[in-house]
Amino acid sequence: MSHVERGSRRGSTKAIVAILLLIAVAAVALVVAVDKGQRTPSVVLADAAPAQAGRPATGGFSTPTTTVRATPTSTAPDRPVIASQATFYDLTRDRVTGTANQHEPWPALSLVKLYIADHVLAHGSIEDGYLALEMVATSDDGIAERLYRKYPDSVRKVATYYGLEDTVDAGYWGQSWTSMYDVVSFLGQLQERDPHNPIFTAMSLSTPAAADGYAQDFGTATLPGAYGTKWGWSNDRSLHSSVTVGQGWIAAAAVDGGARKLTDFASAQFGRLAGDAVDRVREQS
Repeated sequence: MSHVERGSRRGSTKAIVAILLLIAVAAVALVVAVDKGQRTPSVVLADAAPAQAGRPATGGFSTPTTTVRATPTSTAPDRPVIASQATFYDLTRDRVTGTANQHEPWPALSLVKLYIADHVLAHGSIEDGYLALEMVATSDDGIAERLYRKYPDSVRKVATYYGLEDTVDAGYWGQSWTSMYDVVSFLGQLQERDPHNPIFTAMSLSTPAAADGYAQDFGTATLPGAYGTKWGWSNDRSLHSSVTVGQGWIAAAAVDGGARKLTDFASAQFGRLAGDAVDRVREQS
């Protein structure tokens, strides 16, 4: 994402982020105050699906996995087509549904900012924790660059800690790779360990437009019961992705195409699943 149109939006963005930081301040202090050398996950996940060729069956969800079809689409004729990819975690049934390629590394785009934020909140200063939350809410590339320079091992260490086997740190945050399975697994583990983590607050209070002016209103954010989302898009707008935490579910999707294509893809794949999960949550309440 490029840095454009910041002048006209900076004031309103800062006001929204100020509210976000006030809400999350106590949580940030708690997260940073923990023993930074003793992070122990409360959930150890093991892959339930058969291992892919050359890929060990470790890391991931210890839940039944259903496969759905991915649709190859491309709006960038000068490069190979990247197949659409999606993963849906039904928290009410402890069940994962995903495309057959959900373990394949995909350009992480701005979804990688979630990994950077998690590392900074656990190992960085309180001031950097505030910046990390602003980065998640506004998808600010400048903050991502600043934090990645200060914490160059953040993506690699988070991938190791959460067992994200499809995630690759390419040496620059904007060139990292992950999978929809990995980003859903990350948020699932984070929610199990710390359901009030300020990352979820930042996702739920994301600004209508990102720091570069691009609308944050598409993809998995349109599914029933959605309440917190992180979006990603390439500089040329040819790739789009999103991950959302909803009522009783977590979903991520990515397409080689525009924002509308991602919205349609997420709805077609997981619209009914998300609605059913929301209904079960309401029945149980």
